[in-house]
Amino acid sequence: MEPQFCDATSLSTIQHRGTTALENVIVLIMIALLLIGILPAFSHLISQVRDSKVRLAGQTFLQSMSILHEEWHIHNHQNLPEQGIFGRNRVILSSAGWPEGTDDAARASGLRACVRIWQELMQGSGLSITTEPQEAMDFLATHPAPGLCVYRYQSMDSDTHTRLLIYQVGSANLTTVIN
Repeated sequence: MEPQFCDATSLSTIQHRGTTALENVIVLIMIALLLIGILPAFSHLISQVRDSKVRLAGQTFLQSMSILHEEWHIHNHQNLPEQGIFGRNRVILSSAGWPEGTDDAARASGLRACVRIWQELMQGSGLSITTEPQEAMDFLATHPAPGLCVYRYQSMDSDTHTRLLIYQVGSANLTTVIN
């Protein structure tokens, strides 16, 4: 019996197919390892974006308060005839010239006053507010004590960081807490 020889081209084709499959497995393993390394960095980046959003909201809130306060000074320490910066409702100012409510909410007390202060000062910011934790809004307003409004940033995923804006009603005190 004579030995049979394979054609050289068919042998190289068989070897090439085996090498390609092995190369594909190696490439998939490398992609998986890269993803494992990138995902934590991406998660950290998302957290930083959320922190920045809260800081920007705090700066916007303070800037709106400062504009109102300056207008209060210009008008000789009187409540302003109009809000001056946006204006659906008149913002009620404290004796020191800082927001403590609006003309349709109780002065310096209550959750409704906290929500209305936010809505008036943050008009045009694109940031939403709610009093219901289940609602998909940017911030949750709470009123834990008289004269205190707490605005908690809500993320709808497993983010465990605490991001708060705490406003002492009727003053210039706004504290940003990011943990």
